[in-house]
Amino acid sequence: IENNELPLVEFTLVLDGGHQFDTPEKNGVANLISAVMFEGTNNKTPEELEEEIDLLGSRIWMTTHSHHININSNTLKRNFRPTIEIVKEILLEPRWDNEEFNRLKTKAINDLKRNKSYPNYVANQIFTENIYGPQNINSLPVTGSVETLQHLVIDDLKDFYNSYFTPNLCRFLIVGNISKEETLEALESLTKSWSSKVVDIPVYPFPEDRKNNALYFIDFPDAKQSVISIGYLGMSREDPDFFPTTVMNYKLGGSFSGNLNLILREEKGYTYGARSYFTDSRIRAPFVASSSVRTNATYESVQIFKEEMEKYREGISAEDLEFTKNSLIKSNARELETLGSKMQILKMMSAYALEVTYLKAEEDIIRNMTQEQHKELAQKYINPDKMIYVLNLGLTPRDVDARVTNALSIVGAGHLKNRPPYKLSGGEKRAVSIATVLSMSPDILVMDEPTSNLDPKARRQLIELLKTFKHTKIIATHDLDMVIDLCERTIVMHNGRVTADGPTTEIFQNDALLEESHLEKPLRIQGCPVCCK
Repeated sequence: IENNELPLVEFTLVLDGGHQFDTPEKNGVANLISAVMFEGTNNKTPEELEEEIDLLGSRIWMTTHSHHININSNTLKRNFRPTIEIVKEILLEPRWDNEEFNRLKTKAINDLKRNKSYPNYVANQIFTENIYGPQNINSLPVTGSVETLQHLVIDDLKDFYNSYFTPNLCRFLIVGNISKEETLEALESLTKSWSSKVVDIPVYPFPEDRKNNALYFIDFPDAKQSVISIGYLGMSREDPDFFPTTVMNYKLGGSFSGNLNLILREEKGYTYGARSYFTDSRIRAPFVASSSVRTNATYESVQIFKEEMEKYREGISAEDLEFTKNSLIKSNARELETLGSKMQILKMMSAYALEVTYLKAEEDIIRNMTQEQHKELAQKYINPDKMIYVLNLGLTPRDVDARVTNALSIVGAGHLKNRPPYKLSGGEKRAVSIATVLSMSPDILVMDEPTSNLDPKARRQLIELLKTFKHTKIIATHDLDMVIDLCERTIVMHNGRVTADGPTTEIFQNDALLEESHLEKPLRIQGCPVCCK
């Protein structure tokens, strides 16, 4: 895109592949190579390379992503050619300094160790692992892991470079005060010096679509907030439904005025922000609804996410649809303001083979969307009963599975592990709920009316189960017969104050206290209703 307002040029050389060329055993090579290649060239030390870039007033940096490696730069127009020559030298004459490699590897390992103390990082990692499954490289972090990085040597980077750095995987994008002819002329030296090789980007399998939801709830010690990540594996950016679905999501969580943010932030005050979005990618990528909330509001916040998604499936009002259309169309005016925003347009066009007029086509989709189409898209792509729920994570999926399996076996519900909630009886739901708590290894169990709405058999099974637990149990209940079975100590509350605190047997023999507190003596100590004994 030629733009002559200022004597500035911004360009990006996109090398397709990126993290897709990593392997599970040597994960992190693609990311580490983008750092090592900027540590000097065959002819320049790291300091000399940095000084030459500074003298031009240019900026050059290299980044690794899931599907590509980018070499980015911005510079004055008059320094475009010498900047391209530096990029050529970095790209074709890497220094491969072993000392710098070890320094950067150590830094990367330390960064990963530090990241494990951040709930957001951990939650995102576990969410991604469960979205893509163990057979897909996208389930692993682009940065690699501490374990894989520790075993890397500089020859691993050289092998990656020799195998996958090739011009036939490249796209060159440029915006600014420069013509197409000037650009091609400046790139001629690079294209002549860089030999092509045949390379196929790997294609990985995706897990089967979910048939029910799954909850991963793992304690993160001393966390002040709970990180909530909800979603499922959605569609690619190239799917015809992708942009219409992005429009559909806008009022749910695609903006500050989305329903999720209005309730969780503005109404409840649980968070600084809540959002939802469909990830744009060349391959299938997740729909995500997420937030960081106050720890004591975790359960209610998850309920709000689920309820709002369920309500959203029923359609939105004409006013909300009009708000969506106005907001999205007006925001398009900013798409052409800066060199950076114009560069983003080029990246979208080149990555997804979009026409020059794609923004106009997307505006037409926005304008023409009806309430019926909106509802149809919501019902097709927003289904909270088939999503993964990740809350405040800190363990690996294998550890999570072990905890869940063990907790379910403790409550005698191992056979219910893969059964959807709507197929559980009341007693089974109660047992699974207790297993959920047990999976977090608590010292104290707090229960509110645990036997309510259970049939006699399910009630007795629950009481017998709770008898086996060695935990401290705090139970709020009106089921006084259950209290006799489970509790040595009873606290009676009436009209918001404590009226008695003592041994259970003594409390329940105090007829005056029970009468004053509007409680009936437990049936088993009332005597026979026939002979009154």
